[in-house]
Amino acid sequence: WNTAVEIEGGTNGNVCIGYDIAINASNIPVISYLNDTDNALSRATGNANDATSFTLVDLDTTATGSSLTSICVDSAGTVWVAGQDSDGTLMVYEDTIQRDTGYNAGVVKQMSVVADGTNIYLFYEDANEDIVYDKWNGSSWLGRTVLETGTYNTAKAKWARYVDYDSGGTNRAGAGGRLELDYTFADETATPDIWFNTLSLVTPSTGAPNPFTNTNLPFLEIMGVGN
Repeated sequence: WNTAVEIEGGTNGNVCIGYDIAINASNIPVISYLNDTDNALSRATGNANDATSFTLVDLDTTATGSSLTSICVDSAGTVWVAGQDSDGTLMVYEDTIQRDTGYNAGVVKQMSVVADGTNIYLFYEDANEDIVYDKWNGSSWLGRTVLETGTYNTAKAKWARYVDYDSGGTNRAGAGGRLELDYTFADETATPDIWFNTLSLVTPSTGAPNPFTNTNLPFLEIMGVGN
């Protein structure tokens, strides 16, 4: 094993939480996290694939305390970071440009930003505790769409930069044209369960059967009562 590299935290006395990691177009790790001491939504970029140091950027200094973050890289190599502002609004950064959704989700346990080419999807728990997503089309957010209605939290969507096989057996890597985005979430019961489902990105041809005709497919319980 390599020697672990401190990105930010212990040495300077800051409490850093809510981290996520991706690999950028230069095969270098990029990490999002919350500097909870300073309420800063932050991004760290390694100096190499086997990084020995990181360059730190505070994207926003008014993040919600104890909130989580998410990071992805689109097919153009742009790094996207999601977090939550102090007023509860979900904020997303395209590199260092703020692309806020304008939606106040209340207290979010987990958000997940993923890419299909240069289309950006943000999965999260909304103020009604439903699992929803919003899509950035390059100029604006299209508005949230409900995927799961109930009492849910901790939405986490699948995303990978280089090796990312979809259900059709095609490696989509960072490119567009995916068949679907897979996601997991949890319910809020006395014995919480983890669930899996798929958001189809395919528009079926007229008259042709397609297993992805519904945006919200019947979901699969991964672990529940009695397991």
